[in-house]
Amino acid sequence: MKKSLRNTKKQKGQLTNTDMLIKVKCNTCNNGMPKARMDLGYKVCVKCSTVAPYGHVHIVEGKTADTIQILPGEVAERANRYAQRSSSGVMKIMADKKY
Repeated sequence: MKKSLRNTKKQKGQLTNTDMLIKVKCNTCNNGMPKARMDLGYKVCVKCSTVAPYGHVHIVEGKTADTIQILPGEVAERANRYAQRSSSGVMKIMADKKY
């Protein structure tokens, strides 16, 4: 049985598939954006947004305990670049001295 999008019950603070399908106008470019984005307090679409994207760094804490650290996009990109094991791994940071 298919579940109808119209009959989806919404609890407080929960987004439904219907919220993602309903479009409203962006205040800047007048293109459509999901109603759910406006319900979250945003007035402009992703394309018109001036907020820089966030990134993450994968942190290994042990054999099974991994986590991620949310950082500004540029910082996360730089940290991930330094963490690559191309030659000396973490030692690149010490040599670069831009940390």
